[in-house]
Amino acid sequence: MDLEVLRSSLEKVYSKPSYHIITFVASTLTLVFYVALTNLPLITTALASGYPIERIAQILVALVLGLVQSAGIETAASVMIVATLVGTNVSLLVYRVRAYGFNAKQGGSGLGGFALGALGAGCPACATGLLSLLGVAGGLAALPFQGWELRILSIALLTAPIYWLSKDIANNGACPIPKRS
Repeated sequence: MDLEVLRSSLEKVYSKPSYHIITFVASTLTLVFYVALTNLPLITTALASGYPIERIAQILVALVLGLVQSAGIETAASVMIVATLVGTNVSLLVYRVRAYGFNAKQGGSGLGGFALGALGAGCPACATGLLSLLGVAGGLAALPFQGWELRILSIALLTAPIYWLSKDIANNGACPIPKRS
């Protein structure tokens, strides 16, 4: 991985304040989405009870602030890392599309990384369904590190599109022409 390409692309993107805002909003929405998803019975009960949207927002804020107490420091940290990586991916993708147009390959890699990263980000039990879809019987029992493999995989899957988008931005949206030997 060429860290100089990554650094220069991130500097280029984040030299514009709007991309800081995009990263913050996308990261926050990812975090709220994760918290809402893991507390779905509470959220659906609040919605079904006719609570005003302001009260539901207060519940979500309380759940986000209580993430460390409810899920543990390790899970909260992995969720925060994933949320930050999602925000960075969104900013780089928006920059790339605005500057050079849409590229299905780049868009697909960012979206795929987000989807797979979201599955393993927090509670490994939430990703048990993914394991069963992949044919792994017993879900988490098959994992030697109680699901930390999924968290690390999700972070890797979200880091790869950041690098690919950075390379694309560094090349001004053009594919480099291979040199003939």
